[in-house]
Amino acid sequence: RAAEARNRALLEANPDVIFRIDSQGRFLDLSVSSRTIFPYSRTDLVGRNVSELFGEEFAREQQRHVRRAIETGEIQLWECHMPVGDGHVDLEARFVRSGEREVVVTVRDVTDRLALQREIVATQERERGRIGRDLHDGLGQELTGISLGLEALVQKLAAEQSPYLPAVRHLKSMTQKSISVTRRIAMSLSPGFGVDFGIGEALMSLAGEVADHSAVRCRASCSARNHRHDIEIETNIYRIAQESVTNALKHGRPKNIELHFSCDEQAIQLEVLDDGIGIPAEGERIEGMGLRSMRYRAHLMNGSIELGQRADGGTRVSFVCPCRI
Repeated sequence: RAAEARNRALLEANPDVIFRIDSQGRFLDLSVSSRTIFPYSRTDLVGRNVSELFGEEFAREQQRHVRRAIETGEIQLWECHMPVGDGHVDLEARFVRSGEREVVVTVRDVTDRLALQREIVATQERERGRIGRDLHDGLGQELTGISLGLEALVQKLAAEQSPYLPAVRHLKSMTQKSISVTRRIAMSLSPGFGVDFGIGEALMSLAGEVADHSAVRCRASCSARNHRHDIEIETNIYRIAQESVTNALKHGRPKNIELHFSCDEQAIQLEVLDDGIGIPAEGERIEGMGLRSMRYRAHLMNGSIELGQRADGGTRVSFVCPCRI
């Protein structure tokens, strides 16, 4: 009785929803603290199938994690949307094998946390945009003024056949390079879409920048170039593409990089392909901040991202998320 009382106290103190589910998607048990807001009771769930309550697509994805937990014995983490009434909630679910054909799942509502994270990312992007504009309109214009002054000085020294002419020409050349670098940094910080152009044009511009400033051939194909999307989605897609290209250039030693962007009424898709040395297998891969950032951004959009080796060599990055035009 004492052990049972302790278990009840633990469950009551736990803010998570806990349930058991079998390999066929049938709910076996449910435990919810009285302090936890959850729209379903034990009677609503036990004995029923996931697909009856939440639809086939949600059920298929959940059961994929159930099967993997049963087959591997490893804890599976799933961050997802659960439909509730006319809306949805953001959930973090952990699947732990509890028998040959069943798992225990703990579910936590992370809707407020994700809203805060989205606002943090939006604030970072606004600050990036401000710095980018300051570089372009401030430092960039100052350097342009210096370059024009040096050009006038070059012409004067040339007329006078001054021995200082080569040195001033060198200074002018260095200033021109500084202007180019400043503009490139400003563009990477503040691509400008959402105001001047959409994500399709931004990806085309990214490909052009890579081709112009490296020995790698880079091209972008956008089947929905003129479609406009939620600015949050466009920003995150661009950053995922930008990070994928940067990783390929830094680690892959490719000769060619391709960006493919498409969307329809249901989904947005981005694929980045390169013909370099390829990415290590998943078990051997050490994910740095760049890859973690990509996965984080995908999660904020309820999307998924996959990284792997291409059959003919090189790396493939594939991202998909629901469309919100």
